[in-house]
Amino acid sequence: MGNDTAKLSPTVMTDLIEKTTFEADEIHTFYREFEKGCHPGSLAMTREEFKTMYSRWFPKGDPGAFADHVFNTFDLDDKDRVRFRDILAMLTINLKGTMEQRLEWTFNLYDIGNTGYIERSELLDIIKSMHRIKANALPAESKATPNQICDYIMQKADSNRDGRISRQGFLTAAMQSKTIQNMLVGTLVASSSPFLGRKHTRSPNRERSGSTRSETESPPAVPKSYNLKA
Repeated sequence: MGNDTAKLSPTVMTDLIEKTTFEADEIHTFYREFEKGCHPGSLAMTREEFKTMYSRWFPKGDPGAFADHVFNTFDLDDKDRVRFRDILAMLTINLKGTMEQRLEWTFNLYDIGNTGYIERSELLDIIKSMHRIKANALPAESKATPNQICDYIMQKADSNRDGRISRQGFLTAAMQSKTIQNMLVGTLVASSSPFLGRKHTRSPNRERSGSTRSETESPPAVPKSYNLKA
């Protein structure tokens, strides 16, 4: 495929290291995956190229709608493309961010209309897109429907019963409910996996010091079930 170092100039690499928590070898690994979805040497990706990345990673599912939602969370360039540096920013949060940072990112994904609230219809859209992307991976005991999961989360997070979830309500409910936490882990893993590569996906949270998994690290697997018990 060529020399990765030649495609990321020293200036670009220095900037990426300063703006993320990743080291040069990690950035090169992520760039190799990123480049598989766009023109060689490119530092930006179109919506269709972005969606193709997800289709390749989830060949048995239908990730198109979910990929669209993730794409819309980025601050796109003037050609409606997502930049490699923005992908790295997402991976920084999803792999090495604090719990609060991860929840904030997830809230922004679910807040499709960018209103500062998650409407029930928006929540249901994301949940349905998650089921389509992972339908083949969910175990038999995962019998909760998207509407049931949506109703459960609204009950937990919509404290004033106005039909929408505030940012604070979302953060509070996520901290208290294992079911919501499982769903959020699935969201983080599904959004990041196409850009990690197989090896990195199996062990996505190795610290630079070589220490064991910290409590802020996300598991490298989709949640096993939504049991609606917590």
